[in-house]
Amino acid sequence: ESNTAEEIRDASRVLPMGMVWTLILNGSTGLVMIITFAFCVGDIDEVGFPFIQVFLNATGSVSATTGMTVVIMIMQFCAAISKVATTSRQIYSFARDKGLPFSDFLAQVGSSFTHLHPMLWLKWGKQVNPTFTVPLNALCASLVIVSLLSLINNGSSVAFNAIMSLGTAALLSSYIISITCVRLRRWRNQPLPPARWSMGKFTPICDTISIMVLLVIWIFSFFPLTKNVDPTTMNWSVVIFGGVVVVSLSYYVLYARRVYKGPVTRVRMMQQ
Repeated sequence: ESNTAEEIRDASRVLPMGMVWTLILNGSTGLVMIITFAFCVGDIDEVGFPFIQVFLNATGSVSATTGMTVVIMIMQFCAAISKVATTSRQIYSFARDKGLPFSDFLAQVGSSFTHLHPMLWLKWGKQVNPTFTVPLNALCASLVIVSLLSLINNGSSVAFNAIMSLGTAALLSSYIISITCVRLRRWRNQPLPPARWSMGKFTPICDTISIMVLLVIWIFSFFPLTKNVDPTTMNWSVVIFGGVVVVSLSYYVLYARRVYKGPVTRVRMMQQ
């Protein structure tokens, strides 16, 4: 959210409101959907795609099931576009701070080819705008990475599921790190930037409860789904997560710590 906030007017108020209302709306409707889904799915071991089976059980018609499945596929396609756009902003902002390999390339705004000629023409005769204000390099990189990851399922569904399950642990890790840093500063009575969105005296309590709950969920996200584990049922996300952490720390120690400047440092430099 912090990366997208740079493109929002009055982000200090609009972004928290959007997050809260998203949680309320999606949480309430999602809870109803999950309960309904659980009662209608039937024997989970005998279905391929559970949501398709639910459609078939509810309608009793293959045609109706196909039509409803197409609607879900269209929604997933639109969601994928949104996810790729969000990922590209994250890659861009991190590369802008010199926190990624090939940061100079990924941090460019607009096409990296527009500097080759002031007027590049598309096949229908329109110009490519050299002032294109989109992190196109980061967008293309995220699109290529997502496309390549999707091909893993053709070779090994176990590896693909391990990578997909890694998203939960990675997302929870970002929450735990950010909330813990803020909680430590409050515990040490260190100053924090002024905030327009605050829960007042309940903030430390909410931070502590959030960290405790997130840690429990984070630990269980690495557990396998079955008691008797074999190579096909093992949750390999813990291995991938650990590997990413080791590679990231090694890159930081060997190179990035000499060039990386975090957002706070950049703001201070701009203010000076």
